[in-house]
Amino acid sequence: MRPVRIVFSSCAMLCAFVVTQTLALAGGRWEPPGLFATGATIDDVRAVYLAALGVATPAYSERVETYHTVAKGTPFDSTATIRGSDFAIATTLAGDPYRSGRSGGRRWRRTPSGVVRVVESDVQGDDLDRWPIAVLGFDFADCRVAGETHGDAASYVLEDRAPGDVPHWLYVDAKTGRLRREVTRDGSRVVTFDFADVRTIDGVRRPYAWHVDGAGGPADVIVASIEERGIPISSVALPTSSPSTFALANDRSVRLSTRFTPGRSIYVSVTIDGNKTEFILDTGTTQMLIDGGTAHRFGLTQILDHTTVGEFSAGPVTASDVPFLTAGLGQNFGGIEGILGYDFFRGYVVHVDYRDEFVELIPHDRFEPAPGAVSIPISYAEGMPLAAGSIGAIAVDRLALDTGSPGVVLPTLLRERAGQTIDAKPLDSDRIVRYLEGPISVHVASVAKLALGEIDFTDVPAQIEHAERDSIEIPLDGIVGTSVLSALDLWFDYDDGLLYAKPF
Repeated sequence: MRPVRIVFSSCAMLCAFVVTQTLALAGGRWEPPGLFATGATIDDVRAVYLAALGVATPAYSERVETYHTVAKGTPFDSTATIRGSDFAIATTLAGDPYRSGRSGGRRWRRTPSGVVRVVESDVQGDDLDRWPIAVLGFDFADCRVAGETHGDAASYVLEDRAPGDVPHWLYVDAKTGRLRREVTRDGSRVVTFDFADVRTIDGVRRPYAWHVDGAGGPADVIVASIEERGIPISSVALPTSSPSTFALANDRSVRLSTRFTPGRSIYVSVTIDGNKTEFILDTGTTQMLIDGGTAHRFGLTQILDHTTVGEFSAGPVTASDVPFLTAGLGQNFGGIEGILGYDFFRGYVVHVDYRDEFVELIPHDRFEPAPGAVSIPISYAEGMPLAAGSIGAIAVDRLALDTGSPGVVLPTLLRERAGQTIDAKPLDSDRIVRYLEGPISVHVASVAKLALGEIDFTDVPAQIEHAERDSIEIPLDGIVGTSVLSALDLWFDYDDGLLYAKPF
């Protein structure tokens, strides 16, 4: 099939950027403050660190550790099952089991409803995943020397950028070689771990306690026990995901009660434990979110920014005991009370018709692609639709299709991966685009071509991230919002890994 070519006027797309504001940020790629240049090499730091760490016995590589945490006055226990560089951590809050881990280098999370997603592109943060890699294990091959700190606690600082993970900075005491601190940044959320109570177990000197500060609030963790025992691969493997959280009331296609805004945001009428409201339908959000104030008003118990909705419905779509992440949506994003993310899109085909303004849920066995619809190469493994296509002459495979975002954003990572600049003509001044993950400093330019599979868009205004300014680091090739998506009829099939699109 020949590519479909869609030409947009620049004016029409720029009008959609309602969440931006003009603002300047100075600096470069974010790093912890207070670092100075150093002459130490990665081999120098490795040598002093390993000398202080000691030599572990073979049995130490397979173990179960239990942690006791007090965060925001709430105590809870977690169990970490560790096998080499892989691990799985289980925590129960108010009777709901949460799990997270790393398997084969891939970080993942599992909600109490059994929905699993890889978290490479998820930089929205989760207080239940604030665990230091210094304790769980890291690879020096992923590290470089970022600098050093001065003073009584002078340290070498390693920057760890393992593929599929957020960046970590490890502070190694320059005199003793012991690990003093770890800093991590998840979106705009900065978290610091200060280690204490160093003990020796089977030849390894390691911390038995750490204080957590920063995003999510302070917390204190102690290692309650360490048990060395054989760990089967299955215990740390990426779990299978439940087929769906939500269910249709019958076996027929249904249309949801929706409201489309001029900026093409989609609000869905929902009921939360008998309380009626509207949530945004958002393919770009990898979890279910509810505003913290709304959750309080509805009488929901919130623990570490998590809550469970007893009864949920969106028309004939129902679910019980639905886990939500709570966030400051209303205060920071113009009164939004909630977001329907990844979990809501599973169990049926979601048809979004921007021309006639409706959302339809279609049972899998009743779905057939519409005449003229084309298949777009897509992956949903990370909880959002990541499409293959191109930006100008740059081939890409991680374009996030985001019904909750108004425009097109091209991050610094795209240029770093492609090794070339984006062919674009300047259109407008610098500005800040604000997402749940944090702000991105951009300038607006016209991109000659953007392609989603076989569908070409030409002369596309896009917000291009400034490489020399401090922004959040989104591991994507780009974010494609409603200024482009609203020119298409879309059928999202999360369960079968398919996406069909038909230009109007």
